[in-house]
Amino acid sequence: MLIYIILYSMLLPGILYDAVRKSLSAKKAVLGFYVLLFTLFRGLRWNTGTDWSQYLWHFQYLNIDNVFSYSRYGGDETLEPLYALINVLVGFVGNYSLFLLVTNLFVLYTYYWFSIKYTPKPVVTFALLLLCASFFPVRMELAVTVLMWTIPSLVHKDFKSFLFVTFLAFFIHKATIVYLPFYWLLHCRFGLFLQIGLYTVCTFMINEALISKIILLLSLLIPISSVQVAAQNYLHSNFDYGLESVVSGSMSYVMAVSFLVLMHYSPIQKENILYRVSVNAYLFMSCISQVIPESLGDLGRVGGCFIWGLPIAFSFITECYLKTRFKYITFMLLVLYCVYKFIRLCSLFPAALFPYYSIFDSPPYVR
Repeated sequence: MLIYIILYSMLLPGILYDAVRKSLSAKKAVLGFYVLLFTLFRGLRWNTGTDWSQYLWHFQYLNIDNVFSYSRYGGDETLEPLYALINVLVGFVGNYSLFLLVTNLFVLYTYYWFSIKYTPKPVVTFALLLLCASFFPVRMELAVTVLMWTIPSLVHKDFKSFLFVTFLAFFIHKATIVYLPFYWLLHCRFGLFLQIGLYTVCTFMINEALISKIILLLSLLIPISSVQVAAQNYLHSNFDYGLESVVSGSMSYVMAVSFLVLMHYSPIQKENILYRVSVNAYLFMSCISQVIPESLGDLGRVGGCFIWGLPIAFSFITECYLKTRFKYITFMLLVLYCVYKFIRLCSLFPAALFPYYSIFDSPPYVR
């Protein structure tokens, strides 16, 4: 775990520099260093990360003849063709480590480019994007990274470009098709009370029967057998709210509502389209994560389509409050939130993350 702590602690000096300095060229250099560092960290791992064996198996057995017919689990469900094609193309020139390096470089460069291009505090945005995703991106997060390229389409209200990019993501992971109607929803203006009301309904007031109907409907709309199996298992299980889940849920509720209040009252120009879209993205992510639990596998990752909302919104908020007498409190709260997100990441599937193995470790790589 030490290597995780060391690497992610290196984000803090960059956040501090971003907070107190304005030199964009220096910030680009800092972010370039982070892109290189985390590309190597993510790309040179071995037997580390969730679903490692599954993705390695895909890479080894995909070829140009089965791009459109490769069975993901040995049944009728096929792997998305664009993701399969990427595996095959990289396989022509290199091994699985090259595949990890290429895909992680794409993810991190996307974070870099959008942080520089669209946000006032690029290092803050980049760090939060890292911490709001996962240590090692899987297929869904690769698709979500593609969805981030819809941000220019959302800002300029270009539906054709939005549609094209969304379908690219769909051919990497089918679950991203649910993102399509949010082209219109992300542009809506929601008052604070409506935002809190929506989130409260999703958290407390949706009854078991309605949740079951929503999950069943989504499992039918998304043609992935693993989603449908997970949904059926979930629907036949009992809802068990123990003390730990109640405490955790209460803390999540308070934090989400606090963020919505902060975003609403921040002294940011209300006509800033990107800020409004980002706040809405955070709202939708929060609501979806309450209605659709992570235990539903692929379906449970749908809320991840909007992970970019919080980092972008926080970048604007940080820019505003660092100019006020609350600048020290702002920086302290930002750092504390980063630490909180890091701890949360460490708690997700720790057996697959720790210890960290690289291609330079002596085989066999056994967990």
